[in-house]
Amino acid sequence: MNLPWRNRIVSLLFTIFLTNFLVVVSLPATAREIPRRVLVLYNGAAGQSPLENVVFEGFQTILNYEGILTDYRDVGAAVPLPDGKAMSPYRGILVAVNRISPARLQEVLRWLDRQPPGERKIVLLDNFDIAGRLNDDTDRLLNKLFARLGLERKGNFTQLPRLIRYGHKDPAMVEFERKYPPRPASYEQFRLTDKSARVHLSLVRTDRKDSESAVIVTNRNGGFAMNPYVFWKNTTDNRKQWYLNPFAFLRKALALEADQFPVPDPTTRNGLRAAFSHVDADGFSGPSQAYKQLTCAEVIRDQVLKRYPFPVTVSVIVAEVDPKKAKTTRHADTARDIFRLPNVEPASHSYSHPFYWDPNAKTKGSYPTQLGLKLPGYVFNDKTELDDSMKYITDKLAPPGKPCLVFQWSGDCRPTERQLARLDALGMLNINGGDTVYDAVENSLFGVAPLYRQVGGRTQYYIGQANDNILTNLMEGPFYGYRNIITTMERTEKPRRIKPLDIYYHIFSGERSASLKAVQDVYAWALTQEVALMFTSQYLRMMQGYMQARISAEGGGVFTVENYGDCLTVRLPTAAPAPDPEKSLHVLGFYRAPQGLYISLAPGQRKARIVPATGGPGKGPAGATAGRLPFLNRATGVVDSFQVSPGMVRWRFSGFGKGWVELGGLFPGREYEASGQALPAGGSRFRADSRGVLRIHPLATGEVRVRLP
Repeated sequence: MNLPWRNRIVSLLFTIFLTNFLVVVSLPATAREIPRRVLVLYNGAAGQSPLENVVFEGFQTILNYEGILTDYRDVGAAVPLPDGKAMSPYRGILVAVNRISPARLQEVLRWLDRQPPGERKIVLLDNFDIAGRLNDDTDRLLNKLFARLGLERKGNFTQLPRLIRYGHKDPAMVEFERKYPPRPASYEQFRLTDKSARVHLSLVRTDRKDSESAVIVTNRNGGFAMNPYVFWKNTTDNRKQWYLNPFAFLRKALALEADQFPVPDPTTRNGLRAAFSHVDADGFSGPSQAYKQLTCAEVIRDQVLKRYPFPVTVSVIVAEVDPKKAKTTRHADTARDIFRLPNVEPASHSYSHPFYWDPNAKTKGSYPTQLGLKLPGYVFNDKTELDDSMKYITDKLAPPGKPCLVFQWSGDCRPTERQLARLDALGMLNINGGDTVYDAVENSLFGVAPLYRQVGGRTQYYIGQANDNILTNLMEGPFYGYRNIITTMERTEKPRRIKPLDIYYHIFSGERSASLKAVQDVYAWALTQEVALMFTSQYLRMMQGYMQARISAEGGGVFTVENYGDCLTVRLPTAAPAPDPEKSLHVLGFYRAPQGLYISLAPGQRKARIVPATGGPGKGPAGATAGRLPFLNRATGVVDSFQVSPGMVRWRFSGFGKGWVELGGLFPGREYEASGQALPAGGSRFRADSRGVLRIHPLATGEVRVRLP
């Protein structure tokens, strides 16, 4: 029945109340939590580490995009592998082990054999690279593992390319970034025994009958991918490119296609790409060649921070600006000027700029000394570098109400678990590390770092894209090189939104005209993009929500999302059914983009429930269908207290600069009246487009009301 809006909304509000009441009282007993973690095995005895293995170097970026979190375990350490309840959070085990001894291999194989088939996937990346001969028991266990993956080991190894040919190539799975060489490099026979398994790459030996070998396979228990058919590596500069399609392989091997759960997505807020900027303090007090009478910090203040309406997190190195050490008040005064700007939040880049944070770091030999600043009598300690530096900025440099909450790692950007725990205990946020470059030179997803690095039980959050130091070859030139980061920003947005947009550079870019102009060009470009502007601290809180979110499936495409914190977006495939705004709980709306269906969740809530629509919203290009409740389509800022009542939809908007909000589900071509303190002069009238999408702009922080017919 086509009831008037007022009567329909009263009826729908009662339905929503009743549905939400029932959801809050009890969830279905059949709800199943979706495991979001994988356990990665590496071998420290062979020189591998949590940072130096093929999963961290390549696969973790893809896993993080799919909402999967990683834990790393050294099989070379004399520590038992987890069993029982300790394995319950894991949906799979990725085996990335090099040069393992037969004795330790036997222990690992026995442990793998105890994992429940089908329930916990095993993904075998290469064939262990065994250092020695196997006894009969170990050989039997290895055969059993391959049998679980649908394969029989037959041996017949050769590295004579003239004897090897490609058999079957699955175009959806292989030759992703680079085609295989004309002749395969090596052969070992793995005969397919599971008819339900999928063979994605097979080889044959021309000198033997019945020689087909399945070297990339997925089945219901996991997957197997034999090197050198996973990626190509340039032995001169160690650059890599994928042969294997890592997205397709992991989705099949870890059964991500089957679960198809809404993925927590910290790259996005309210349908738009997250965009922020942070600046490392290096060069703060240095003289500028572009502006002879000014320091680099004064140039960045005047020519960047004051000119571009973009939220920026600016750091200082405390010993460089402290008048007691600097013997001048000039640099402290400059820091105060910068921190007073409305588009700036303060951060610490340490007290002394350590080049390495772990006294036992492998990178130690790359630096002449641990400290970047020469400070007679000072001995490195965590409290001074972390606690005291942030307190000094809050107490001595930042204006009231704008405390220092962000710490930006210096030097090798490899903090210890102890140092991360110290910041966590203080309630502080951390960032840096993970330089991402994805352009014509670094032309591979191997150049895209993961979202984070796990250090024991703590998390180091990585940047979005690499900084000016990387793009200018350590400021040796070309000095305009940072402008080229735009290519990486574009390629990490399409065809998949893998990373947020992060304008990350150093104060020393104010030294030269070319480097300064490059930074200005990147800001100018970013301001032409439709993005959700935010401070770095806001993005880091989104990352915290991403890490802790829990997803449960109720069946029928219904999911609950719990403990999502400030990670207010989950993503489904573009063609997935849109959420039903009447039946879902704490779902503000959605936006259907080529990269996916982005679903916006309400801030400040513990749990959201996503119920798919059946033939309702989701049919138009923006997912808007007239005649249903209005919903949030996209917004440049945070939308809170979103309420639909008879004749009115209202919310509170908080954002940066001149923001806007799009509502979907309205009548195409109809004019709507908007009012509220967020609008200039208190209100205006706007017309919905042909899809029923209404954009309300420009918005400042405050309440917005839209009258419904």
